[in-house]
Amino acid sequence: MRKLIAIFLTMIAVFGLAACGTPQDPSGGGSTVLPDDGEQTPPGGTETELTFTVTLMLDGERYIPETEISAVWSDGISEYSAPFEKGIARTSGLDGEYLVTLSEVPTEAGGRTFTYDPNSNLASNDDRDIEIELLTISRLRETGKGTGKYNPIEIKETGVFRTAVKKAGNDPENRGVFYQFKPKENGQYVIESLVHTVPNEINPILEVYRGTSANVFFDHTQDGGGKSSTFTKNFRYVVEITDDEVGSVFTFAVYAEGRNITYPVTVDFRLERPRDHIRDPFESVMVIPQEQFKQTPEYDKTQYSYVSAANAQRVFVDKGNFKLNPADGYYHLYDPITETYGEILYAKITKEVSIVGLDAPFTTVEYAGNKALTIGEKNFKLMIEGYENIKRMTEASGFSAEQYKEWEGYKGYGDYCNSDGVYAVTEELKEFLAGYSTSQSIFYDGLGLAETTTGYSAAEGSQWLFACGYYKKK
Repeated sequence: MRKLIAIFLTMIAVFGLAACGTPQDPSGGGSTVLPDDGEQTPPGGTETELTFTVTLMLDGERYIPETEISAVWSDGISEYSAPFEKGIARTSGLDGEYLVTLSEVPTEAGGRTFTYDPNSNLASNDDRDIEIELLTISRLRETGKGTGKYNPIEIKETGVFRTAVKKAGNDPENRGVFYQFKPKENGQYVIESLVHTVPNEINPILEVYRGTSANVFFDHTQDGGGKSSTFTKNFRYVVEITDDEVGSVFTFAVYAEGRNITYPVTVDFRLERPRDHIRDPFESVMVIPQEQFKQTPEYDKTQYSYVSAANAQRVFVDKGNFKLNPADGYYHLYDPITETYGEILYAKITKEVSIVGLDAPFTTVEYAGNKALTIGEKNFKLMIEGYENIKRMTEASGFSAEQYKEWEGYKGYGDYCNSDGVYAVTEELKEFLAGYSTSQSIFYDGLGLAETTTGYSAAEGSQWLFACGYYKKK
């Protein structure tokens, strides 16, 4: 018995020394092993939880709100929130990527009204500390009421703006708020809406217009281009203003569609100038017209028909049905079976091509502040407008036409159109029409201007016909 007790006491002594001794390094050394981040592993065997922070910023400095506001982290499934304390919100236990928003937008006691971009603040395990910048809503002196394209609210500087869309509908003249901006310097200008995509209840839309203050034409609808969800698609529109376009105006209307909402609807948007205008690496070449111009005769207006008018599918198609007649230098309807030429093909020049949604004629399209008549390295402005029209329209817009002085005396297709605004299609005019169709996306895989506005489409190789028609024989 004494022998068994001795063995038992010896075992207790050995295990007691092992338990009370210095922790052992698996390599056999005597130093403590720490996690790679230099922190002791807490009880339970899990690593220290990561801390995520959000700092509220205004004018480049930390902003301390006067009311209780929280930061909200959302991964699309769950939400986590933490109040701001001295302008900083902190939380832990997150793992992954999160969109960070505010529970509400603060209003400073001094009367400034704020907004922010609710769609661009992302936090992750690798970028846990982020800043949310408050944006001050610019105040506008309403020279116009914004009720129509000839009664717009004038924007004189870049900034962040808030509009109240009073009602929905199918008519932009009734549902939108109209604005007009007059750039003071060249540059790239961006108009972008700031609607929160997570609620997915409001879809902001921009209507873009061309022309001058006195002559405004609808151009296109900008639905999307910015941060988007399934229903909410923020618009983003970019326009380049060159030195010779400074002082021109561009007009736009902001409206909104919604679901499960009541009007009026608030839409915040910003107009910014991210950079100077960067010119193309090549200078465009002015195209000198080769046509020996003849005045287009007057015909019975009721007999003019676009080449697609008889097509039940509303498709412009050229299957050898139009051909250049070497006898007169114009395109005609052509019968490939009998190899005979029919009526002359005419293109709209000084009247809008409404059949595909163009609200401005080729002779005035550039006075909205664009380079629509420059296609690649070729500038068709002189060929289409002629010098006298360029001079008249440029000076009417408040600019000097001195840069066009070297082409004084040159005529263009627009000088010889009849009262229907048409001229016979030559080879050089066909080249222009084909290039314009491509550069302005008249047809674009179902998403072009004609396809989305009027329902017309064009077969491959036939897109140049979008502005063409002929006078039917009685």
